[in-house]
Amino acid sequence: MGGIKVTYSQALADARKRLTPVFRNKESAFREAEALLLHAGCMTREKLYVCLREMIPEAVLKLFINMTALRTKNVPLQYITGTECFYGREFKVEKGVFIPRPDTESVIDAVLSIKDSLVQGAIAADCGSGSGILSVTLLKETGSIKKVLCFDLNKKALNLTLANALKHGVSRSVKLHKGDFFSLCRRHHLKFDLLVSNPPYIRLNAMKTLQKEVLKEPRAALTDGGHGYSFYKKFAENGKKFLNPGGFIVMEIGDKMGKKVKKLFSKPEWKFTGAFKDFRDKERVMVFRMV
Repeated sequence: MGGIKVTYSQALADARKRLTPVFRNKESAFREAEALLLHAGCMTREKLYVCLREMIPEAVLKLFINMTALRTKNVPLQYITGTECFYGREFKVEKGVFIPRPDTESVIDAVLSIKDSLVQGAIAADCGSGSGILSVTLLKETGSIKKVLCFDLNKKALNLTLANALKHGVSRSVKLHKGDFFSLCRRHHLKFDLLVSNPPYIRLNAMKTLQKEVLKEPRAALTDGGHGYSFYKKFAENGKKFLNPGGFIVMEIGDKMGKKVKKLFSKPEWKFTGAFKDFRDKERVMVFRMV
């Protein structure tokens, strides 16, 4: 389409045609094409549909074509647009950092269900903070959490956590720690009233079954390199070292992992307080309390 005057409608139809073989579904291809065009044109959906018969500016068309080309190569939409929504807020997203998923909103729901049991001025930890969605959202949604310490091995993830904390006005309540969560807690004698985590839980032998675009995300955020339970095992065994008495741990889990995770936490110091389902009605989050 280079050098040819086209309307928004024609550009959208062409992108849909190119994306259909990628998604093997015309409806999905259309939604993706629309999302890319909205981003390229910095416009709302309502404005787009008012302008469908108008000529698309050359700069917008060029950007839209380049973005569509990236999508045909299975680059995740969020890495192209640089944004994703989580719990009703827009977050910055960057290549090299795990992309937020709607499943993880269940972690927030779980914390909100126990917020009255948290001490006022609670100190929380986010193990594997990624883009900072859990830390920022907890600070915005709860009134009892005073500070969140964010841990990640990925420096880019911590920078993104800070960027999102600044974007949403909670940077003063966020503290970044680069390195292994367990080692840093042990070294600095850190203890918390709440730990939230969406650890890597995909089994190594299941990685080959993932969509191509998912494999564009950092491997360490997807799999523990083994059976998927290593972080839950460490949390269960080391709880007394990082949680204050009466503190909670709220963790996302993979499909059908609940029974085994619960068994890992079947120790005298832990009390199971509940499980939460995601938007697909799958058990997605487990909550335990240090007694």
